[in-house]
Parts: sequence; structure tokens; C-alpha cells
Amino acid sequence: MGDMAQCAFYAYLERLFDTSISKVEKKDDTLYLHQGKNDQKLLLPFPSKLFSNKDEKSVALTALARDNAIGFIHILIEKMVGSAYRPCPILPPF
Repeated sequence: MGDMAQCAFYAYLERLFDTSISKVEKKDDTLYLHQGKNDQKLLLPFPSKLFSNKDEKSVALTALARDNAIGFIHILIEKMVGSAYRPCPILPPF
């Protein structure tokens, strides 16, 4: 189930990608993403061809993810586990 959730999460991030990347460099263990020109488009195609492997692509997708991705994965996992899901409150009720 974890692999399926992760795959869905990456697909979601790739579909709603909104950052222009013109160049990717890897130095030592660090991946540098160079931002390209923003032509005011809301969504952009993810530049898969700039990445040499799946791990680099995953790093870029998660590094550039917005807060709404957390909400998506929460809902997805809730739906996947169905009736076994029990919310775990972080803060005590008011």
C-alpha cells in the first residue's frame, strides 16, 4: 500500500507542476535546480528529460511540492485504508 501511495503522490506532483526548470546540476550529493523563465502559465510540463534517474526526479518533485500535497496524500491514505483509518489528533480539542 505504501508503494501505491507514493506512486500516486509523485503522479499528483508531476501533474500539478508549476515551476519552470531550465537546468539541473548534480555536485557531490546535492542536486541544483535552476529556475527558468516563467511565462505566467499556471501548470507546466515536468522536465523529465533534465533528470538522469528516477531518484533525482523524485527529489525535485518533493522539494518543490506545495502544502496542498500534504492534504492530498492524507486524503489518499485515508481512502486506501478505509474503515481502519482513525484520525490521530495533534492538538487537544478546544
